Amino acid sequence: MIATLTAEHLVMLNATEETRNNLAKLRENQDVASVQAGLLDFSHLIEHTVHQHFPQEEEKLFPKLQEKDKSLMEQEHREVGQAHQDLKAELQQDIPDPKAIIFAVEALVDKLEGHLRRENDILANL
Repeated sequence: MIATLTAEHLVMLNATEETRNNLAKLRENQDVASVQAGLLDFSHLIEHTVHQHFPQEEEKLFPKLQEKDKSLMEQEHREVGQAHQDLKAELQQDIPDPKAIIFAVEALVDKLEGHLRRENDILANL
């Protein structure tokens, strides 16, 4: 199970790197259409993460953690989920605002990357 979770974390971290590349393009040209497919792909991956990966961790991994680590991981799952909802809301606008999308993506990617790194550290010590 730990190997599978770690592999999924690597997929997510690679996706955040690609998403940061899309953000750089968006900052440069302010054209949401030029990066929308990549952002939607990232959003679909996070949808899977929030609704399948996170519950699996919470059910099988978190009971093995110390209470302070468990509480932190649960809080971060909620924060990533909320940041994802914020991004989805921006992407679903009739005329998406590039600045709002940049803000939403940065918040989501920052939260997700930090969470995955902390969680990988915890997994390494189990």
